[in-house]
Amino acid sequence: MRDIGLLPHQHAFVADEKSPVVVLKGGFRAGKTVAAVVKALHMAERSYPLPVVVMEPTYRMVERVFIETARRMFDQWEIPFEWLKASAELVAWPDSARPLRMLCVSAERPETIMGITAGGGLVDEWELCGEEAVVAVRSRLTPLQDGAAPQLALVGTPEGFGCGYRWTEEAPLPGLRLISARTADNRFVGASYAEAMRTVLSEAEAREKLEGIRTAPTGVVYSRFRRDAHCRPPPRELGPFRMQVWADFNVDPMVWALAWVGADSAYVAREVIGRHTDTMAQAEWCMRLCAEELGMREDDARRMGIELICDASGSARHTSSTYSDVAICTRAGFRVKHPASNPLVEDRVASVQRVLAEGRLFLAPARASYLVRCLETQPYDSAGRPSKDPSLGLDHGADVVGYGVFWSWPAWKPRANQTSNVGHKWHVVHGARRP
Repeated sequence: MRDIGLLPHQHAFVADEKSPVVVLKGGFRAGKTVAAVVKALHMAERSYPLPVVVMEPTYRMVERVFIETARRMFDQWEIPFEWLKASAELVAWPDSARPLRMLCVSAERPETIMGITAGGGLVDEWELCGEEAVVAVRSRLTPLQDGAAPQLALVGTPEGFGCGYRWTEEAPLPGLRLISARTADNRFVGASYAEAMRTVLSEAEAREKLEGIRTAPTGVVYSRFRRDAHCRPPPRELGPFRMQVWADFNVDPMVWALAWVGADSAYVAREVIGRHTDTMAQAEWCMRLCAEELGMREDDARRMGIELICDASGSARHTSSTYSDVAICTRAGFRVKHPASNPLVEDRVASVQRVLAEGRLFLAPARASYLVRCLETQPYDSAGRPSKDPSLGLDHGADVVGYGVFWSWPAWKPRANQTSNVGHKWHVVHGARRP
């Protein structure tokens, strides 16, 4: 194999022709997809005239990750190629006597490779594809013309403790070779990238997604929270603020928060916790508190159309009457806003982690003591998710803060080969009732 400037871990992955299964495990932007493209081309050369099967978790990733990377790299290396979209086939040197074929499939439809005979298989982000899809690729491999065994090449970032853990660590497959790489091992990625990622990742997540070391989430969810840094009034220089209400419609308790929100920061002035109550009573109580906080009459506060941020399900469900929770709050005088669909829990957590890390979220320790306790102590459960253990009762407060922060300053938890930062559609707005 000629030298094309690969990083050491990329070269080790591509050059291995003997291991029945070779795995490149690495952190985000460690250069895994470039290595996958070179490996697929190298496998296609060895497998000729048989094709190589290349799998991504979704067809969107086939086109936007693998094919786009291949276009860039092949142009750089001056390799003629053709992308046959109708048959999802990438062909290098298509007009030569020895065209190299890579059949591209998604794990969403592994049945599309049934009947195919391939001389090699490569699965990118294989732990996101699922065990059955990876097994389907392996089942299509056949010995090469020279009698050599076909190879299965797997590339990805560690993802929990599913088949990736079982195949590579708990009970490694026979003949498996595991090659590891960190984000920092890619000299083309600046240190600022890792620093930025650490603001939205917990320590355990950073270890897994930047170091490539499989790690179970432990400790508290909001590891960036510091009582001495976040339990105080916001700095005056952060600019003017407007009042917002952040709401969680779950009952016993029904937890809301009154927050002063600026262009880039928020101050939770007080929590509103209703027990054995309903949305109508909670909304009326909260409006009185808003008027008190604003120093004006309740009727004047209603006319303001104070924003109330909640989760998407509030528009469909009701906790107290035939009206939806959103309709009840609108009738109480609030201008209700919510996303069209709820963000993923990990994205809400990432949003809060980021504003905490950047010193842009503050809470009144005396009047928001429950919310402080939720951010300070909510743990992970045994599955690595924020705990919803009712005996702890820490999820409602954390959810409320997450809804409010995500609405104004959304952050998306970094994901391997993420093709877009557009996570959700928002701005479903319900106008305030005018008395």
